[in-house]
Amino acid sequence: MNHPATLPSFRAVVVPLLVAGVLAGCSPGPITVPPGGQEVHVVVDGDTVRLEPAIVRAGEVYLVIDNPGTSVILVERKSTPDETPGPLSDVELDRVAHGDTFHTAITCCFVNGELGNVGKLVVAPGNYLFVTDDPIALAEKSGGVIPRASLAVLRVLP
Repeated sequence: MNHPATLPSFRAVVVPLLVAGVLAGCSPGPITVPPGGQEVHVVVDGDTVRLEPAIVRAGEVYLVIDNPGTSVILVERKSTPDETPGPLSDVELDRVAHGDTFHTAITCCFVNGELGNVGKLVVAPGNYLFVTDDPIALAEKSGGVIPRASLAVLRVLP
């Protein structure tokens, strides 16, 4: 398993660093969902995350964080340093659910804050995993498996 150095708290250290650029997809201000845009509502309540809907088409997807002051982390596959992050296979989803983040990338952290509550992703067919906190820490706190309520899978169809 890939275990980074222990930090005081993933959220306390990483989230503030990512807020400014990542929520807006590195754009200078809040994003709005265009007419007809695919919208996925992300509902975070403590250690619970839910996606509505949980199935979308490949292409641009707008994540709308429904709860003020909450955040969610996106985990994608990244097998090599040069590979563009992308969808996870079912086997990779299972590995991450057990705290194994080898060959993955935590590429986004969407936060409902001063830049707004909408983030934009471009997704390919496959699975994208959203978790409420660092996957390794979640698994370690829960006996080796991330609690089902703390993760949500976005299934992307062609």
